[in-house]
Amino acid sequence: MGIRLKLILIFTSSVIFAGLSIIILQKILSQSVVFVDVDISRWEERYSFVYFAIFVILTFIFFYVLTIKIIRRIKHIDTCVNLMKEGNLDIRIQMETQDEIGNLARGINAMVQSLKESMEREHQAENMKNEMIASISHDLRTPVTSLIGYMDLIKTDINSDILSCTKYVDICQKKCDDLKNQIQDLLDYCHINFQGIPMNKVRVDIKELLQQVIIDFVPQLEKADMAFTIENSGESCQVEVDIALLVRLLQNMISNGIFYGYSGKMMNLRLFEEGDNVIIQIANYGKPILPEDIPYIFEKYYRAEKSRSRNTGGKGMGLAIAKSIAEIHGGSIAVKSTEAETVFSIMLPSARS
Repeated sequence: MGIRLKLILIFTSSVIFAGLSIIILQKILSQSVVFVDVDISRWEERYSFVYFAIFVILTFIFFYVLTIKIIRRIKHIDTCVNLMKEGNLDIRIQMETQDEIGNLARGINAMVQSLKESMEREHQAENMKNEMIASISHDLRTPVTSLIGYMDLIKTDINSDILSCTKYVDICQKKCDDLKNQIQDLLDYCHINFQGIPMNKVRVDIKELLQQVIIDFVPQLEKADMAFTIENSGESCQVEVDIALLVRLLQNMISNGIFYGYSGKMMNLRLFEEGDNVIIQIANYGKPILPEDIPYIFEKYYRAEKSRSRNTGGKGMGLAIAKSIAEIHGGSIAVKSTEAETVFSIMLPSARS
C-alpha cells in the first residue's frame, strides 16, 4: 500500500473517530442531570462553534496518534542519514515495508553501499599506487646503484685499462636492458590489474597459437638442453581472447618452466577441453616447488627459489602477470607440484560455451 493511500485512510479514520467522539459527547450531555430541562437542540446550535473546535482538535489528535509509526520511520531515516553524513557508511536503514518510505530507505542503502564500494576501490587503487611506487623504488635501487658503481669504475680506468672499461660498458648495457624489461613488467602488471589495457578479443585456435609461441623459445630450450612436446586430443580448442595478452601469458609460463625446470630436460605442453573450459597445462620435471611456497607463487616479486640471482632467475613478476591476464579473460591458473613433475594449469572459457 502506498504512503499516499495510507495518509488518506489515516485522515479519514481520524475524521470518523472525531465524529464518533462528538456523538458520544452529545449522548453524555443529553443524559446529564444538569441539562435535563434545557433544550438540547437550542444549546447545540448556540455552541456549534465549540463542537466544531472540539471536532478539529480531536481530528488532529487522532491523526497524530495514527501517524506516529510513519513519523517514527521518517525520523529513523533522518537519524541514519545524519550518521552516514558523518562518515559511518556501515550503517543501514532497517525498513521492510513496500511503500514509498521503504523504497526511499532501500534506495539510500543502495546508494551508500555503492559509495562505500567506490571509496574502497579508490582506497585500494591508492594503496596499489603507493605499493607500486614503493616496489619500483625498492626494486630499482640495487641495479641503479650497481650502474653508478660501474660508471665510476669506467671513469677511473678509462685511460689506463681500455679492456676493463669495455667489459664494464657491456655489463652496464646488460643492466640497462634488465631495467627496461623490469619497468615494462611493472607497467604491464599495473595496467592489467587496473584493466587499463583495452581488450581486443578474437576467436583463436589455442594449439596453433601455442605452436607459434613455443617456436620462439627453441633457442632458449636448446641452450638449456631441453626438449618439448605438445599433447592434444586432436580436437580444435578455440577461445575468445586478446591475442597479445594471451601470448604474453604463454611466454611468461614457458619462460618460467625453462628457468626452473631445466634440470628435468623436458617440457610437456598439454591441451584439452574440460566441460566449458579449455585447459592448457605446462609441465616441467625439474625441482618441485615447496608446499609452503605454492600459496604465494603467483604474488608479484615472489620467487620460490630464493638462491636464484637476477641473472639466472626471474624477477618475480612473470607469474603475477600471467595470473592477472588469465583472470581478466574469466579464467584462472593453478599449480600442482610433486617430485615427479610440476604442472601449471591455465583454464580459459571455451569459445563454444
